[in-house]
Amino acid sequence: MMTEWGSVDKDGRLVIPAELARAFGLKPGAKFIISEDQSVIRINRSVSQLNRIYLEITNQCNLSCAMCIRRTWHEPVGFMSDETFAQLETTLRDIEPKPSVCLSGLGEPLFHPKVVEWVYRLKQIGASVEIITNGTLLSRERSKRLIEVGLDILWFSIDAADPEQYRAIRSGGVWEQVIENIQNFKALRPPSHKPKPQIGLVFVAMKSNIHELPGVLELGRKLGAVHFIISNVYPYSADMDKERLYVHSPKNIAYFKSPWIPVLRFPKMDFEAMEETQRGLQLALSGLWNLEFGGINLNQTCDRCPFIERGAVVVGWDGWVSPCVVLLRSHTTYLHGKPRSVRAYHVGHLNALPLLEIWESPDYVAFRERVHAFSFSPCTFCGGCDLSEANEEDCLRNPFPTCGGCFWAQGVIQCP
Repeated sequence: MMTEWGSVDKDGRLVIPAELARAFGLKPGAKFIISEDQSVIRINRSVSQLNRIYLEITNQCNLSCAMCIRRTWHEPVGFMSDETFAQLETTLRDIEPKPSVCLSGLGEPLFHPKVVEWVYRLKQIGASVEIITNGTLLSRERSKRLIEVGLDILWFSIDAADPEQYRAIRSGGVWEQVIENIQNFKALRPPSHKPKPQIGLVFVAMKSNIHELPGVLELGRKLGAVHFIISNVYPYSADMDKERLYVHSPKNIAYFKSPWIPVLRFPKMDFEAMEETQRGLQLALSGLWNLEFGGINLNQTCDRCPFIERGAVVVGWDGWVSPCVVLLRSHTTYLHGKPRSVRAYHVGHLNALPLLEIWESPDYVAFRERVHAFSFSPCTFCGGCDLSEANEEDCLRNPFPTCGGCFWAQGVIQCP
């Protein structure tokens, strides 16, 4: 986390340190959102800066997980071609500062035969590179090669500390083999106080496995993880909709700020051994107050697209480019117990235009500005009308694609 001093020049203009301005794309002519909250002014990353690329090199996988979109969709599957990757590679050479690249998407990246070679080529360009994997295909030899080519972070998806629970969620996976693969990867890294690649852990929380979370966190600590992400399940089916742990959370006023809602400022304190303080925090989250915890107002998790705010873009295996993983493929999800149709939104194709030209196209810039402002209908809070059953149009007359029903924008679903 960077802490710097800014200043105000003689003409009353805010001056931001050059390195900080460069890191957040704040160059002459850049547009960004400014918001204020009590004694804080918040400056968002410029909408003009391409800062992160989610690269889906395949949407195929060797497992059949209970919560996967693959159980409900009818989309074509395949592997990214050399030509498509080369198009992206050419664009990356022209971008400064280099965006980070996360090999993820709707498939298993280690399933692609060229994954190690492509990580090497991205690192040679100067990009920071991460991979999200289920860990089943991480052989000892592949671990060595990923370490040698300079991978920065390897994220493992582990949803249970109990082998049987794991197999019930990730059909086809062997928990013992995954843990052994991670242990080998950890041991093969060069000795250091901060060994690279770093290890991250992703846990998808559901009613059926939330009891596994303490064990998974402890397991991750023993395996050397330094990054942990807990996400809720995104319901692609009626069965997964029943697994949601956020039935009431999207409507909880603890996360909303309004002049009509009382504010409760909750301090830091010891919770682990005090039943009374645990009950106090539970009451604070009950929906009677807007909650500020340790000086951070929880309303900051609402109406903020993590993809747009990160300056991110998603590139599918077939070359189609989308603003986020939600809009990469058409699919059905569930909102307030009802099916919701989400139509894909593509902003360009790598075979037609370089990625930077797609990013800078007027329509795509206007879309990012619209999402930054987030003047969409509050469908996750309301969800009562027929318009909420698709992302085509909302009751405020926003055109396709509408984002008011997106759980990523409400801090419910998270991605690395």
